[in-house]
Amino acid sequence: MDFQEELMRILLAISNALLYPVLILLIILVAVTFLFIGELLAEYANRKKRSTDEIDEDVKKIKNGRNPLSGPENNHLSIFYGQIARLMSEDNINKKILTTKIERLLQDREREIAKRLEKTRILIKIGPMLGLMGTLIPLGPALIGLSEGKLEELSSNLMIAFTSTVVGLLIGGVSMVITSIRRRWYRQDMDDMEYAAEILVEMIEGEEVEEKAKGKSAKGENDKLEKEDEEEKAKDEEERAKDEEEERAKDEEERAKDKEEERAKDEEERAKDEEEKLERGEKREKHDNEKQRLEMKKR
Repeated sequence: MDFQEELMRILLAISNALLYPVLILLIILVAVTFLFIGELLAEYANRKKRSTDEIDEDVKKIKNGRNPLSGPENNHLSIFYGQIARLMSEDNINKKILTTKIERLLQDREREIAKRLEKTRILIKIGPMLGLMGTLIPLGPALIGLSEGKLEELSSNLMIAFTSTVVGLLIGGVSMVITSIRRRWYRQDMDDMEYAAEILVEMIEGEEVEEKAKGKSAKGENDKLEKEDEEEKAKDEEERAKDEEEERAKDEEERAKDKEEERAKDEEERAKDEEEKLERGEKREKHDNEKQRLEMKKR
């Protein structure tokens, strides 16, 4: 029995030692809860729901490297727009890499939203838990005071217990409301960001398809021009070959004509030579005849 009583005293001492830290934490969490309420009201005042047409206009501005939102309005959407606008303003960026970076930015925004919601989610669980601890811890001393007939101590401990319960439930309830409202807002922001990203990616892919089509068209025109150049070259070569053939034929004709003229001149000269030979032979023969006559006369 002594050992059990000793254990009970140790546990009671630990429990009583946790009372003031629990109460201090409850007061701090109440202050944090009211701070979150102020942030929620400020965020509500600065929020503005954007329609599909407005998001389409935003995408056109982002594509030109400008952020259509400035200031705290739709904070997550504004940050996302600014990050994409900086990406679009970069020179010579690959379209596929740009699409991957946009997806990465969406994931970063989603993690940031989950991180912001996590704070109030923790309060939803921590607030009631600390309220329960603040309720149970004073019950031990309250029962002891009841057994000893100390009503003031009993009422004081019961008041601490009930107040801790109320404060813990207040923290959990307000945190749950803040989380629900922010979850709905941030879901809308994520839907807007995903829609804007899809539209932007489709515009980028459309431009890429147009560029490919223009490239094919330009290639077709180049092929056509090359084909026309080849045809012109073939015509030029054909005309050049024809001219060369005509010149060659003229040269051969002139050479043949020159040869004919030379042959005719040669034959004419040979004929003249033969005539001269005949004339000389006749003259010689006539001279010989004359000479023979003169010799015959002398005889």
